[in-house]
Amino acid sequence: MAGAAVFVAFGVGKFTSHGSEVASFRDYGLPEPDAFVYAVGVLEIGGGLLLLAGLLTRLAALALAGDMVGAIAVSGIVYAPGRAGTTQELFQDAAQNAYGIRGRSPMVLLGRDAYGREPSLFAVLRDQARRFGRFEHLVTLVDEPADALDFIRANEPAEAASALGGTPEDILSFMRNERVRAK
Repeated sequence: MAGAAVFVAFGVGKFTSHGSEVASFRDYGLPEPDAFVYAVGVLEIGGGLLLLAGLLTRLAALALAGDMVGAIAVSGIVYAPGRAGTTQELFQDAAQNAYGIRGRSPMVLLGRDAYGREPSLFAVLRDQARRFGRFEHLVTLVDEPADALDFIRANEPAEAASALGGTPEDILSFMRNERVRAK
């Protein structure tokens, strides 16, 4: 449920903050950024609502997974209990950030109850980020999807965004690597 709500919130943001979203999509080098923002907004709202309603869940999840591959490639990742957010995924992505693989991406843990309780995965992750890569500023813990979106927008990795300005082959290679990273 939390994952579906995140998609709906991010999708609504494509309409309520349309101008800033278009500017971001333009900076990523995406074609027709105005139309692209509307299309992604419809996908995120529609897919999130389908997941919340329990309708066409496999199709909705597949479409939203494709959306997330692109989002991870140019922005960051939100971890939510029961979705992306297992201990292995958290620390695998943290290791990739520490090594600077394809730049460094913001990591948002959604849910203080899941990630902030003792023993706190958030505290361990922040400590590891500080000790092994000095990227603790890219790790946060929030309760609201809107706060997750604000953090990601404030910390979009320049390396990932610039990678999308290359040749079509460069972009495909980058997306394939990010898809593997997202698994």
